[in-house]
Amino acid sequence: MGAEERFLYVERVGRVPAGFAGQLEKEALDFYKRLGRRPEIVEIIIYENQALKLAKVIEEARELGVTVAGVHIASHEAWRGWPRIHVDYESLARLEPEDARALLYHELAHSLLHNTISSYVINLDKALADRLGDKALEAAYLASTVVKDLEVHELLFSNGFRYYVERYYRLFEKDIGEASCRDIIGVLELAKLISPCLYTGCDLERVVREDCRGKAGKILSILRETTKVIGDLSVKANFLLERLLEEAVWKE
Repeated sequence: MGAEERFLYVERVGRVPAGFAGQLEKEALDFYKRLGRRPEIVEIIIYENQALKLAKVIEEARELGVTVAGVHIASHEAWRGWPRIHVDYESLARLEPEDARALLYHELAHSLLHNTISSYVINLDKALADRLGDKALEAAYLASTVVKDLEVHELLFSNGFRYYVERYYRLFEKDIGEASCRDIIGVLELAKLISPCLYTGCDLERVVREDCRGKAGKILSILRETTKVIGDLSVKANFLLERLLEEAVWKE
């Protein structure tokens, strides 16, 4: 690939094998080629381990005034105005290859859909903020991640990657049984975990904890409504929060 065509930059932080970085780069290039689209620029930063990744990401979040940052094996952000994917080498290398690929594809899809700073700015409706009280910031953040994940699942599903949406769901399936649905935060966390089910189908009765089983179906129904909303991230996140508050799912 000529210098004028280069758009993907891979950086290693700590002791990350060059072969691993090269394979990740190849996987990313193959993904973009299969979809027939790519970001203007994207960075993949591979850290030796989770502790190093967490320290670097939190340090940068504080520097840029970002108030909430997720902690995952692989994560995506565009805080500086272009998409960047952060990867924990040790954790990703321990996964089955298809599971690692599912995580990577999920983040690469984010780099196509959520590649500007506007994807990280949520304008929460004042009335909603008042109703949420001291949970407003966390709820707005979680709602935005649910909306963005729905968009990622849709992109992957509609472009022949259903298998990897299923693999992504299975990676976190065990966490569903630990998810609480006793308040808006718990409901949003559960919504994020079960969001792939809109596209793949899931046996939620088997995995959702007993006191949440009757609520999971309603949450999925609201997620389905959210996918039909036309508007930017703030519009969709506000809609999702409004509907969850209207239904007061956690109070059933």
